[in-house]
Amino acid sequence: MNKIALIYGPQGGSTEKVAQLISEEIGEEKIELIPVKELTKEKFESYKKVICGVATIGDDTWDQTFRKDDWSEFFPSILNSDLQHQKIACYGLGDHVTYAAHFVDGLGKLVRLLRDKGATMIGRVPIDEYNYIHSEAIEEGHFIGLPLDEDFESEKTPERVKRWVRQISLEFN
Repeated sequence: MNKIALIYGPQGGSTEKVAQLISEEIGEEKIELIPVKELTKEKFESYKKVICGVATIGDDTWDQTFRKDDWSEFFPSILNSDLQHQKIACYGLGDHVTYAAHFVDGLGKLVRLLRDKGATMIGRVPIDEYNYIHSEAIEEGHFIGLPLDEDFESEKTPERVKRWVRQISLEFN
């Protein structure tokens, strides 16, 4: 497929709002927005360029990987997939105040699962403009995707998305 798949979950909240913002920034004609709940293995594997969005909710609402109602239902379907033909960028939502010790952990979990399936991960972001205590989404001094805090820093989201979209557009090509 020539379009970029922008897969997100959960629906109806900030993760979907950011998906819309990214879609507008890239150009809606170049994106196919897909809620993860509606995604099939075959559809996922048909894309060469993918953007994934995940939310980090309080640690008590998570199972070993993702929220029990979104990503965790999709991932068993691709456990035997080979994603070596895909470039994937991920963004994650978190709360750097209430969950400072788990800031965008879902982003880290998502990236590692996709990378373990062979995907080429793009879209790393420097940690220096973020406040948090700990995050599973950090490797080698960078977030391994775009972290966003719609609860306490929503005013920073448009500029962060704009910079990240410029970056991943170059990395996709």
